[in-house]
Amino acid sequence: MPKTASKNVNQPDHYNYGPHEVIDIIMDLRLDNAEGNVVKYIMRHKYKNGREDIEKAHRYLELIRDNYAHWYKKDRDINPRGEYDDRKDLILKYSMDMKLNVYEANAFLNVAMHRWDVRKHELIDDALEYISKILLNYDSWYEKEDLNES
Repeated sequence: MPKTASKNVNQPDHYNYGPHEVIDIIMDLRLDNAEGNVVKYIMRHKYKNGREDIEKAHRYLELIRDNYAHWYKKDRDINPRGEYDDRKDLILKYSMDMKLNVYEANAFLNVAMHRWDVRKHELIDDALEYISKILLNYDSWYEKEDLNES
């Protein structure tokens, strides 16, 4: 990498607006590429590409849903450490730390938990509903400073 690499390469603002860098959250939760992209787009949309990022999150959720049986085979879905509650608590903490609204937080929670939950595929469908609700209301909700205040 050249010595003159910019901040946009090493630590772009749209991934560093809260107490955690988005890549650290994705890695900490051991998300795969598709799951990580959903989380990335949910967390950065207010700071980078707006509605387009939520549309991208929706597209990755559709890919997860449509390829679920192939991508998430039983042997990959086992939770050997029994960490369900700890994982859920960590996801909720990240949601609060990153100031996600209720729809963003629920989509994030469902994507990050689907392999650890007995409802698996249903959580992806629920995440799609949350993202669809965000898209439906995007212009009116995000004209405001903070959806949590509405």
